[in-house]
Amino acid sequence: MSTCPKCYRDLKDYGGYKNKMNHQGVSMTDIWTDIPPVRHSKYKGRKDANELSIKLLDRVIEMSSVKGDVIFDPFGGSGTTYIVAELKDRKWEGIELGPTDDIITRFDNLSFEKNNLQRYRDKYNSLFSSKVKVKRIQNNLWTAESVRDK
Repeated sequence: MSTCPKCYRDLKDYGGYKNKMNHQGVSMTDIWTDIPPVRHSKYKGRKDANELSIKLLDRVIEMSSVKGDVIFDPFGGSGTTYIVAELKDRKWEGIELGPTDDIITRFDNLSFEKNNLQRYRDKYNSLFSSKVKVKRIQNNLWTAESVRDK
């Protein structure tokens, strides 16, 4: 849930229905504003490719498949789909006409990709991150637990 980075108050008013909210998080909308494009070379697997965020592919693969399913990506690019499919225990097939050295290098560094994905996953299924939750409690603002217990 979006909060002010300074005072940690809500950025959206939920009209008195906070006690009816899912304590595991706000329902997904059809517009995802929390996934920025991958622009910094530090996070790119291939400098001249338009790379997708592992956060985006994680969400798409998680919603559209189950473990053991086959994921097909006909435009391999930097291999983000293949990496996430591998980390999510999906089989995958892909095609890439350009050089594949960067994709192979990413598979050699799979532990880095796994840690990066885990950082995103740690924030899933909660209304507030642990840091924001602590600050909201300190500022006497509502949390999922405080409204659920009423």
